[in-house]
Amino acid sequence: MDKYKYAVSLRIEHPSIAKEEIVKNLGLSPEFNYSAGETRKTPSGKPLEGLYKITYCCFDTEFFKVVVRFSRFMLLPESARFPDLDSDLLAL
Repeated sequence: MDKYKYAVSLRIEHPSIAKEEIVKNLGLSPEFNYSAGETRKTPSGKPLEGLYKITYCCFDTEFFKVVVRFSRFMLLPESARFPDLDSDLLAL
């Protein structure tokens, strides 16, 4: 068993843009997010005093796992990526 565990996430902070705009443009579902000016809340949703000063979005690691797998796939020689295809088709 591995001694270490690694996690990758994408975290975006912005002084004013709405969280919905970030989510829409990335096309990913955030694990956690809030917009500047919204009432602060606990993780369970209970309101806290004050407002968030910045917009923050944190995206899960699943997207990045797919990117890493795809990158590894693309680094393979073409003949290894698609072994059953005719080599003439790969030249297109």
